Amino acid sequence: MHHFHDRTITNEIVTLDYAEFENCQLTGCQIQYGGGEFAMTKSSVLGCTFHFVGAAKRTIDLLKHLGILQSDPQNWRVLPTGPKQDR
Repeated sequence: MHHFHDRTITNEIVTLDYAEFENCQLTGCQIQYGGGEFAMTKSSVLGCTFHFVGAAKRTIDLLKHLGILQSDPQNWRVLPTGPKQDR
């Protein structure tokens, strides 16, 4: 697993799969996710776009087909703009 600690990542392509982010801020990034394990602790995601590939994309396609998830990503729940509190 790749470890990122105490970093500000801006305007980069970031792959979540098999990565751990601790005390990081991702701003304006293109976040790619394929369904692999990842961890985010004391980290925030601001103004990023998400691109789902592989197993993650197939899961989203199934949820859309079943009507559980709206087909238009513009109507998906808006992510918060500030840091998320730890679980």
